[in-house]
Amino acid sequence: MADNEIITTITVPTLAANQRAEYAKMAHPASFYSVVGGAVVVTMDGDRCTAASVAVGGLTPRPVKAPAVEAALTGMQLTADNIATATAHLGEDITAAGVDIIGDIYASAGYRSGVAPVEVKHALMHAIGLAHH
Repeated sequence: MADNEIITTITVPTLAANQRAEYAKMAHPASFYSVVGGAVVVTMDGDRCTAASVAVGGLTPRPVKAPAVEAALTGMQLTADNIATATAHLGEDITAAGVDIIGDIYASAGYRSGVAPVEVKHALMHAIGLAHH
């Protein structure tokens, strides 16, 4: 945008009847601020995923899309095992994005790396109503 422009409208598409969306986060215990979070939108045909959109935030300086996770989900039945297999690809996506994993007073880079796939997995399981705790 130019210095003399302002945003006047933001359009957010609604989900289709066969789509589910969810966000899961590991929150800081005092502030509940998201330290690491995963956002997902899945398009379903019965119990089979026909399309997926996955992103993770708090792990790197900017949110990162996860195309390897998305590809691993697409065409699959969303079972706990298939979700776990797909979220294991998150490290590939972070490497491909060419961004550094951050560490700060809230969580080390190593901790964030370990928590990110768990939060994406939680978001996916919540989205499809699969019990996991």
